[in-house]
Amino acid sequence: MIIQIGDRVVITSDCNSKGCTGTVIGDYRGGYRGVRYLMVQLDNGAKQGYNRMSVRVIKNEEELKMADYKEVAIVNLLDDYSKKDYGFALYESESRLLTKGNELVVVNARGKDNRVLGVVKKIMTSEEYGKGTTAQVVGVVNMDGFDARIEEQKRKAEIKKQKDTVEKELKERLRKLQDAAFYEDMAKKYADKDPMLTELVSKLKELGE
Repeated sequence: MIIQIGDRVVITSDCNSKGCTGTVIGDYRGGYRGVRYLMVQLDNGAKQGYNRMSVRVIKNEEELKMADYKEVAIVNLLDDYSKKDYGFALYESESRLLTKGNELVVVNARGKDNRVLGVVKKIMTSEEYGKGTTAQVVGVVNMDGFDARIEEQKRKAEIKKQKDTVEKELKERLRKLQDAAFYEDMAKKYADKDPMLTELVSKLKELGE
């Protein structure tokens, strides 16, 4: 079959992008035998050259059911008000980027050219899922920088909270000491007029207030 620029293809060679889909954006010949290579814009954003024999034209999106994927990501789409979970083919190039639960991914839901955000709920083998899928995980959103900033904001907020608590207690203790010093000075100053002042100051110091 003749492959032309603009054709949708699936990668069939044994490489890291095996099973990924993309669009042919150019062709060229290379090597001493002038082997034909195709430049493919993969759906995950990467551009890669492939031997003509390493790709297969997708006649329609139903053919994606025949693609060689071993895992299925169960994803909850962020803009889906029904909050249902859907299965998307998960290829090795994206699977190895998923390291923890509840990760954000891009999927080609509702058509090959659509890009929708979703959250991975769990990962199953294609055998466990038990049925085909015509859509796939296009890419994994790298949240490391964002998560680090959120954690830093939480750390600073906690430090500020502790600082405010310490400052409040410090001010209260200083106020009490200032009050005690004021009362002692007044008691000494007016002791001859009211001897009871000295007794009351002593009583206040005993109570620790």
